[in-house]
Amino acid sequence: MVVLLRGDYEKMIRFSKIDDKLTTYKEHEVVLFGAGFWGRDIKKNLEFHGIKVSFFCDNNEKKWGSYMDGIEILSPVQLRERYSEEILIQISVASGQDVEMQLRAWGMGTFISFQEY
Repeated sequence: MVVLLRGDYEKMIRFSKIDDKLTTYKEHEVVLFGAGFWGRDIKKNLEFHGIKVSFFCDNNEKKWGSYMDGIEILSPVQLRERYSEEILIQISVASGQDVEMQLRAWGMGTFISFQEY
């Protein structure tokens, strides 16, 4: 398990392709698509910078209805039902190309790929 210290979070944000003030995240309701290692790591990073994650979404039906770090994990269908332009989906799966295709097919264009994070 990798443990990141506060200085590491600051370093990650500084080298992120997203703007350094994280306004993209602050202007939306944030959802993490992928409730695993990277999802937890990205959640901690965003929270460190004052950004609340509303919920997780995952394609693994065994995770649906459960919680990770106190945040509910929803199914993709539930995400689709709640989706609006105010929601920003951060893909938190390292190999997220399938998730990107899934979101585009459903008309959910407000997302940030894992590679852009």
